[in-house]
Amino acid sequence: MSVTQLCSKQYTTTPEQKEAIEDETALMEMCRQWDGCSTMPCPLDPLMLDRGGPPEGKCRARKSTRLQIVQEAGDKGIAVELPYGGLTRQEHGNRQRSIEAKAQWEARSAEEKQKRIDNLQSYGQSRSMSPGV
Repeated sequence: MSVTQLCSKQYTTTPEQKEAIEDETALMEMCRQWDGCSTMPCPLDPLMLDRGGPPEGKCRARKSTRLQIVQEAGDKGIAVELPYGGLTRQEHGNRQRSIEAKAQWEARSAEEKQKRIDNLQSYGQSRSMSPGV
């Protein structure tokens, strides 16, 4: 959806409103999928959490592409705060769970870590010896 399409959804658009819409869509327009995309909420939309309605479609831009767009925008001086930093809700949730799991692992003692590693290794060996695996 282009800026004109976003603006046309409003019956009267002041120059200030049009400029605000252009600021909101700056990162989305940097995406190669922009012209043919209708995914909502867009991970590159700073107002993705404010836009109502059920999710429509899946973002076709790769995660690495979206993160690169966010990086390039910062390098160009485009200061836009994204709720999840260019990640989808699912990617953000996965990242948070990974951070928490790593923190829990690091909080364990060396003996406890070694015990867990040994248990996993013995489990893997027993599975490789069982028939049908």
